[in-house]
Amino acid sequence: MKRQMFSFKNPIHQTRDRVWDDVNSAPGTLGLRLRRITVATDQRNATDVIAMEDSVSVETEFWCLNPEAVLTTAGRPQRRGKGRYSARFVLPPILNSGAYSIRLLVVQNENRVVFELDSAATFIVADTARRDGASTGRDPGVIQPRLPWSERIVDASA
Repeated sequence: MKRQMFSFKNPIHQTRDRVWDDVNSAPGTLGLRLRRITVATDQRNATDVIAMEDSVSVETEFWCLNPEAVLTTAGRPQRRGKGRYSARFVLPPILNSGAYSIRLLVVQNENRVVFELDSAATFIVADTARRDGASTGRDPGVIQPRLPWSERIVDASA
């Protein structure tokens, strides 16, 4: 059983759309070959700036050459028959500004990496938000979720 997984790390440059047209020279294993990987936003294409306020979509197209191949991103594995498939996931707008890289893994029997492609796609997230007040610069961390705060007065006499 094989599955395709993704992880993120910092790259040096952007390569947000990569295509391999020949199944025989495409990266992968005898059972699964990558045809395309694209990083974009729902609002723009793969050449525009990705802002911290944007959702980020990662779309892959791959050849399943072995009916035992399974696709997952750490979710429940799903078997696929032979054919060419497209799969996509969307990250909500939680990424902090900075450079990111997608590492593609093909895993056999859910526990053994049989193929690894570092920097399958790379992209930069920019902080384009306007601020009314001062800024301390880039906040630490990979994600920066916008959490809604609620406030109430506890004691008006204090």
